[in-house]
This record gives sequence, C-alpha cells and structure tokens, in this order.
Amino acid sequence: MIEPDILRPSDSLLVRSLYKLERGQFRRPPAGYERLMNEAGVRPTEFSSEDVSIDTLPGLTCGHLLVYKFGPMEAAHG
Repeated sequence: MIEPDILRPSDSLLVRSLYKLERGQFRRPPAGYERLMNEAGVRPTEFSSEDVSIDTLPGLTCGHLLVYKFGPMEAAHG
C-alpha cells in the first residue's frame, strides 16, 4: 500500500507548492493509516517513508510516500 505522507516542517517551497496542487481529502499521518489497518485487522510486515523525486530532477525531493508491505492475505469467505 502506498499513500502520500504529510508535509514536514523542513519541506521546501517546491514540496509545499506541489502538495497544494494535490488536494486529497483523505491524506492522513502514519498513525491514521495504522488505525485504519488495525480496525481492518491487517498488519504490515514492513513500513517505510520514502522521499519522491522527479526523474528529470533526481535528488530534488518533491514529496514523501508512506510504503506499507504485507504478507500473503487469506481470501475472504462468505
């Protein structure tokens, strides 16, 4: 599962501007996603927060992503 991470106090004007363009109504901090996963009864096997850059501007951060990895899940029956 990959979701946008929230802004950080150290983020540049570029990152802040790009985040204003993406007006997602449901962006949450990591604790919000963890709460949703707990309610759904799923647990990630790995978690990371990764900086995102544009291919034409490598090394220039333009945002952050939360990355959750899960093991095999059982199929729902019923």
